[in-house]
Amino acid sequence: MIYPESVIGVAPAFWERTHVDLKRATLEAVINEAGDTDAITPGQCKKCLRQIHAQINGNRPGGLTDSQHSVVCRALEKINQTGLIRCAMPPAPVKATRPSVLPDNERQWEAQGIARAYLQDTHPALVKPKTAETAALSLVYGLVEVGYGLEPAISIVSRLRQGDLAPNQNRILRTPVHYLETGNYVHETVLPSWLRKRIKHVAKFNLKYKLVAGRRPNQQWAIHGLGPEPTTVTDQKRYEWRFNQLKKVLTEHHTERFSAWATNQQRPVNTLMRRLPYFSRALRLRALTLGMEPVFYRQLENLPLPADTPAGLADFLVPSLAIGYWPATRSAVITPNHSRAPWEALTNLTGTPLAEQDICDTVSASWAQDAKFLLCAFTTALTNQFGPERLTPGQLKPLAAMLPRYLSQAEQIAPRTGAAYMALLWIGTKLHHREIAVSTAKDYLSQIIINGVLEYEYAFDFSDWDDEDVESVRLRVMNRRKLSDSTRQNRQDRLGQFLSFCQAHGLMEEATLEKEKLNYALTKRRNRVLGLAQFDQLQYTLTHSAEPEAPLVTTLLTLGFYGGLRSGEMLALALDDIEICGPEIYVWIRRGKTPAARRKIPLHLLAPPRVCEQFLAYLDTRLAAARKHKSNPKKVAFIGPNGHVEGFKREEIIPAVIGLLRYYAGPEYDMHTLRHGFGTWLMLRAYALKYPEFKHQLLEQQHAAFSDEGEKRFTQLFQWSEDQPLRQDRIDLFIHTRKLMGHSHISVLLQNYMHGFGVIHQFLMSKM
Repeated sequence: MIYPESVIGVAPAFWERTHVDLKRATLEAVINEAGDTDAITPGQCKKCLRQIHAQINGNRPGGLTDSQHSVVCRALEKINQTGLIRCAMPPAPVKATRPSVLPDNERQWEAQGIARAYLQDTHPALVKPKTAETAALSLVYGLVEVGYGLEPAISIVSRLRQGDLAPNQNRILRTPVHYLETGNYVHETVLPSWLRKRIKHVAKFNLKYKLVAGRRPNQQWAIHGLGPEPTTVTDQKRYEWRFNQLKKVLTEHHTERFSAWATNQQRPVNTLMRRLPYFSRALRLRALTLGMEPVFYRQLENLPLPADTPAGLADFLVPSLAIGYWPATRSAVITPNHSRAPWEALTNLTGTPLAEQDICDTVSASWAQDAKFLLCAFTTALTNQFGPERLTPGQLKPLAAMLPRYLSQAEQIAPRTGAAYMALLWIGTKLHHREIAVSTAKDYLSQIIINGVLEYEYAFDFSDWDDEDVESVRLRVMNRRKLSDSTRQNRQDRLGQFLSFCQAHGLMEEATLEKEKLNYALTKRRNRVLGLAQFDQLQYTLTHSAEPEAPLVTTLLTLGFYGGLRSGEMLALALDDIEICGPEIYVWIRRGKTPAARRKIPLHLLAPPRVCEQFLAYLDTRLAAARKHKSNPKKVAFIGPNGHVEGFKREEIIPAVIGLLRYYAGPEYDMHTLRHGFGTWLMLRAYALKYPEFKHQLLEQQHAAFSDEGEKRFTQLFQWSEDQPLRQDRIDLFIHTRKLMGHSHISVLLQNYMHGFGVIHQFLMSKM
């Protein structure tokens, strides 16, 4: 049986600070419930919560309060970190929401976030007499642009001006549904029946006073310059006229101020827009209605921008020495250089059977919690046996006897390529070489692995990691509250050491880790993507090279550039995953590294017909191999040696193809660059559909992707109707793109893959 002193002794400061009674009650309940075992199940955890409530709150009905529940969860985490008792974490208390008040869809939540930022920026100017009128006009317009009704927006600004409301008050920040417009026009408002009289009263009040509000004369503010309202029109027309007048006055004012400020700046557009004063917010909100989706606004507000190409879109067509230049009109083709040398690595590849099942199906749902508990138990055992100091030469042998036992347990939780096994191996190596003390090893595991790497859903297998995985983990490790800059840099360096250790053991080959002196720049921003015409010339060069491996290489490049597949997803494809329905080609990714990675790619809608024909020709060779060996298509690798049903080993085929790509296209490119090109051109092609004038600014407007037939197929991808023009207010572009990329969150897409963001943003702002 575990004694309380054993748990408290690991972190005494935590148990002796605030909420001592509640923490001690939690510890006693856990120890009593665990008994002679070393684990608390979810069912036992509920019993512990009832015991704690009875001891702390007595006979009071209900359960623990939110603050008490939070303290109990922190105490359970501390108990887990000791490695003595493993506690299941209780679910968070469920609060009843008010569906009639809180936003109920993604667009309303976007409006809430934009309104919050807009209110905070505009309020200081609203309370100053000289700027009150302009700020009020700006605020009303801004609130209407993000979805508020005109009358509710005016009412809110009136109360802000009078001092009845604060900009951080819940009434404003939690945007009620009845304040939001939901129709195609600003006058179409969906209201609960019991609120209609109230809104009508507000509308009549503002109409009577010509948009003047206020209870006392010295608190009144007015919006001037709108002119007399039409008296012979319907309420709907008057509503639209009022809104259009507001928009006209505000746009003229802000356009003048914005132009005067922007002409004095010599910065790129991205930097410029992020540093504008409050009056530019209305322009940016105006951009929303002109086609800039809310997620684009979010990108400007909160997320780091992906690296744009150094020279904008012009850089997409820089010819390489090996492949020459493929003209947009295809009137002539420069004969490329050719050499057998880069193809040599493809001649001696060995085959390997296709995996029976995906790795993510073999690990348990609680693998991360199991791994955390194992690492906590390892650090506790280290401290108890060796103390906090650096190991002596005589202690190396006991360490060598201890480590295999924990490595064996880590293998039972996840594969050897997972975070738990590699972390134990990394720390064991450092301790064996006497590079760090035991206390430092404990900090490394806690800060970098337990509270960083293991929080990432795909940390159970490092073999298929690329830059987006590294960036996601880096943000988890560094974006902790109240960390100084030096601490953030220190943790990034430690994470870089761990990932470099994994890379030295043959893992995460596609991640680019750069070491400058002793600091690690974890991800190399890929600011070069292949252009459409450049990719055409690359495939033309490979196809006419007369090399027997050319169809294999062109198929791999097609899957990356026009399908957006990761290299691991390409090699995991079975013949059964390619679905042909007449002229339609679908690629099923059934073995993704995360649940979000499992998707279906309609290749015929994304790639030109010539590329699809080459893809089908390679498919015929794989079907012939399956018939020759009389094999089930589910067990035949789609990417494999000619005439055989096996696939390739990742560590052999991918470096060989990367070598070819760099020889013909340049040293900046690799397999993951193709995926960056897929995301970038997907966005550029979609915006060319929404704005025909944007297409005419692209250097590759003559490419087959921008032909009438290409645009017709691409339109089907986003489920836009062919019998009506594309609506510029659609906000589902990024949702479709995220799904095609296989991402679980849109932030990864925006942070890493949208290399044409600045070009599109500049175009949208120029429309104003």
